[in-house]
Amino acid sequence: MVDLEIRHTEQYGRGLYTRGKISCGTEVLREEEPFVHVLARVQQGTRCDWCLVESHSLSRCAQCKSTWYCGINCQRNDWLQHKAECKGITAIQPHVPTDTMRLVVRALQKNRGKSMESLCSVKDHLDVTAKEKVAEQLLGVKALLKEDFDGGWSYDIMCKLLCNTFNICDDEMTAIGAGVYIQCSQLNHSCDPNCVVLFAGKTLTVRAIKDIPTGDQLHISYVDLVDSYVDRTSQLKRVYGFLCVCGRCLVEEEEEETVEVTKELEFRQSLKATQDWEGVLRCHQLSPHYSIVLDWEGVLRCHQLSPHCSIVLDWEGVLRCHQLSPHCSIVTAIKDSELTFEAQLGLGMWGKAAETASKLVDLYRRCLFQYHPLIGLTLMKLGKLQRLEGNMQQLKASISSLTQAVHCLGITHGPSHPLTREAMEMLMDSNLELNRS
Repeated sequence: MVDLEIRHTEQYGRGLYTRGKISCGTEVLREEEPFVHVLARVQQGTRCDWCLVESHSLSRCAQCKSTWYCGINCQRNDWLQHKAECKGITAIQPHVPTDTMRLVVRALQKNRGKSMESLCSVKDHLDVTAKEKVAEQLLGVKALLKEDFDGGWSYDIMCKLLCNTFNICDDEMTAIGAGVYIQCSQLNHSCDPNCVVLFAGKTLTVRAIKDIPTGDQLHISYVDLVDSYVDRTSQLKRVYGFLCVCGRCLVEEEEEETVEVTKELEFRQSLKATQDWEGVLRCHQLSPHYSIVLDWEGVLRCHQLSPHCSIVLDWEGVLRCHQLSPHCSIVTAIKDSELTFEAQLGLGMWGKAAETASKLVDLYRRCLFQYHPLIGLTLMKLGKLQRLEGNMQQLKASISSLTQAVHCLGITHGPSHPLTREAMEMLMDSNLELNRS
């Protein structure tokens, strides 16, 4: 069991510190359940609203018909939080509350014991625009609660939720819901963290991704570490009311003032409009037969491509990505490659997808730290794709990728995590196939 303590400092306020050395890969916080949580609206009907497990056999709430459960036990467990919102959701139909509104209602119902008193708040950091957005959400909360609505209390709760809500992610690191975790909320932010947060359903675990000396503070990241320094800083200031002063940010701040400005100017000057207007027009409503599309590069590299390749969502992205400047930043390269990779997988272009996955691993390693869930996950996908090639050279490459994946996932997820075990099984199968050849 890791020995931790809460300390208060002038620079960081409250924080969680270790009383002893923690080795890389150690489980720091184990299996914390959310105080309150909601399944993302876009996931409803595909996952259980209580345990968040994906299922093809779900039953929905007979009253509001908006929440779905994989069994009677999950529905009973969720009833304490769902009871108040159920009546409200039914009353405002066909209007649908936002995930934030539902989370506030659930927190209000469960917080009668004042369990959220220890959480920090952004009440004193909100600007006029942020206050207006909060007011809009509270109008929805009022519609759900009606006579039980308490404006002052609801405002206080929402200001706590704004800076203490975690995106609950699946194994693909895709957000499927949101939740409040009281213990994990004691961890402060760094853009160069020594810990990472992972989920199994709605259960949260924190693992060390670096060796942490005795007395050091534990840090996680509140933002997407693939984002640029400017974007990370903007989000931290807007949502949490502070700026990160970690070593990475101090270095990138200096670089931003010099190199990045020059690169952006060169990027804009070198950008060329696409020449294949027919291909662009045909991309707008992409044929399900794919054969009439002329501009594959433009489609694959567009800013946001539908997972089912049915419609291009961002025309500015198509024009911008068609002939991408070699001076583009690493952040742009990562975002572009991630979307390209998804499109190639959707189209069954396994060889091209393997090339893009290999590029992504290199980009992640340049942008992130040594151990990160995205690196392990991408290495695992790369190993699977290389094995599909069916030749000896790619089989050996697959073994190399999967070996690295197992090592990385063992640190970030732990050796007993389903993803780690899956990667180990794939590695064993690849080795057996090599020995038979």
